[in-house]
Amino acid sequence: MLLYVSVAVLCYAALVVSTPLPCQDPVNLDGMWKKLQAENGNNVLERIPYEVSNLKQELVNGKLTFGETSCPSNSLELLKTIGASLYHRSTCPYYYVMEEDTKRYPKMITEVRCRCQGCLEKSGQSDFNVCEPVTLPMKMLKNTGVCENGVWKYEPYTHHLPVTCTCAVGREKENSILMTSPPLGADGPESM
Repeated sequence: MLLYVSVAVLCYAALVVSTPLPCQDPVNLDGMWKKLQAENGNNVLERIPYEVSNLKQELVNGKLTFGETSCPSNSLELLKTIGASLYHRSTCPYYYVMEEDTKRYPKMITEVRCRCQGCLEKSGQSDFNVCEPVTLPMKMLKNTGVCENGVWKYEPYTHHLPVTCTCAVGREKENSILMTSPPLGADGPESM
């Protein structure tokens, strides 16, 4: 009987030793990120919660959005919003969406999404000019997937954070113009 008890205790001890520790985030992860932000000089993520605090919130495709998400029918609708913030009265209006990435720190960030595909004109959306996000490179921390002594290892990486939308010539249109345009000055005013 004593032999069975000894074997059982040894087997249990071997199981405990061979079971890997569950991995956890470093206790100083927030401090690591704040240090990275201080080196960057970026505080965009701190300003966005203030900007979205009074906006309409709704769940769209499982993500929390802030602000109006539909595209206005034309630029004349923007005249009703003259006193509103830039995100609402721009010819490329935008809204905010809460994005989650469990392998990044911070795990939750607020990004911009363009409300329209084409830039707004009096007649509707432009067929020529498109709304495109403008991004700001931000240093963040990414979980490498490596666990050392029960702690996940994080490394800095650059995340391109969409912060606004702008009106630009569409890339397809831009390329077709470059391919079909006459050389500069060929059809222009005659030289003197």
